[in-house]
Amino acid sequence: MPTQALAYVKSNSGWANRYEAIKKLADKVRGVTPPKPGGPDPEAKARETGEQSYVEIASHLKNFTDRLEALATLRRTPASASPPSPRSTPS
Repeated sequence: MPTQALAYVKSNSGWANRYEAIKKLADKVRGVTPPKPGGPDPEAKARETGEQSYVEIASHLKNFTDRLEALATLRRTPASASPPSPRSTPS
């Protein structure tokens, strides 16, 4: 799911400024982490690289879907549309 959604965001040139943020979240959901410069930290967590708790994965997935929903909302709302004017009530 993250890979397909990421490809969809990348294909729309209007969302180019949001692509990097969406990509970072997609990478978190997929468990991809960039290598740290300078080698491994000796005081790092005891957990191995590939292991993530389900709570962490769920949190990343929720952030990812929230951002996609925000993009979908932007797509449905035309940029030049103005908010509806309030109707005047008869006196």
